[in-house]
Amino acid sequence: MKKRSAILIITISILLLINAGIFNRSFIKIHFIDVGYGEAILIQSSGWCALVDSGTLLKGYEIVDYLKRQGVSRIDHLILTHPDLDHISGAFFILPKFKVKNIYDNGEKLPQDDIIYRWYDELVRKDAGYAVLRRGGRLKLKDINLDVLWPPDTQAGSFNENSLVIKLSFNNFSCLLTADLNKISEEKLLKEGSDLKSNILKIGHHGRDDATSQGFLDSVSAEVAIISTDNSREELLDLTLATLRKKNMKVYRTDTNGTIIVTVDNRGNYKIKTER
Repeated sequence: MKKRSAILIITISILLLINAGIFNRSFIKIHFIDVGYGEAILIQSSGWCALVDSGTLLKGYEIVDYLKRQGVSRIDHLILTHPDLDHISGAFFILPKFKVKNIYDNGEKLPQDDIIYRWYDELVRKDAGYAVLRRGGRLKLKDINLDVLWPPDTQAGSFNENSLVIKLSFNNFSCLLTADLNKISEEKLLKEGSDLKSNILKIGHHGRDDATSQGFLDSVSAEVAIISTDNSREELLDLTLATLRKKNMKVYRTDTNGTIIVTVDNRGNYKIKTER
């Protein structure tokens, strides 16, 4: 009887230890939300969240609904990578609906003769939580690091050339978010010598052929490519898709796969689930 009791106690102890390990294991989720030709990326970790870009004005209400379905009530970091309207204008819907602690963009000079940018300036840049992100900056989201690799302090060129490039790191996993970065700035970024190597690469400028050079892909050395785009731009993807095929990368696209969710555990193992 004593022997059975001892075995039972040991068995229960082992199960409790196993369960404790399971429940203490942390996970993160990265949602590449299907917003058509635009971009919005939700990053979640244990009740904390960041949103990188906010899609278009037409899709803003859909993003609000999606965030609510994911249990989002507060946004810790809203990061707007550059002032193209397909990346920033959903913020007009999002900011009134959620408590946003911190808001960032790249500080790009805005056109003064466009009323939408004047509204943006009022809504975003005059917010008490607003700050500019530049190369060398780091944001924390619980146990996630968001390192800003581009642009440098001195900016020149187009909106796309000055897109914020952010490397998300979580234990042994990393994901490179490149917004609309084009080949001109890819080359400059490569010369900076930053560590670009990542498991997943969010392809620049919606897969258009003015981004995603062979040299850039070689440096990132990702296993997976994710493209946020719509199906009206198929012909613009041909060159990029051919380049990705040569690298034997697994490709996911929001126009064909819908919203793409990457789940990563605390060992850096990840799995990808698609809407379709």
